Amino acid sequence: ATTQSFAIAIAHPYPETIDFLREALPQLIEQGFELVPVSQLVERKYIQLAQAEGKEISAR
Repeated sequence: ATTQSFAIAIAHPYPETIDFLREALPQLIEQGFELVPVSQLVERKYIQLAQAEGKEISAR
């Protein structure tokens, strides 16, 4: 995440996963990490590419 400015993690809604996230999320947020859906990463990348090509982006 520090090199690419993002990382993708997959988690399943098992009790162990939920317990881990409850413990780890405050620490990750404190370190500056932001958890978002992968769809948001795709949208951000699409916008960056469109802007780099000088294309206008229409609102959804």
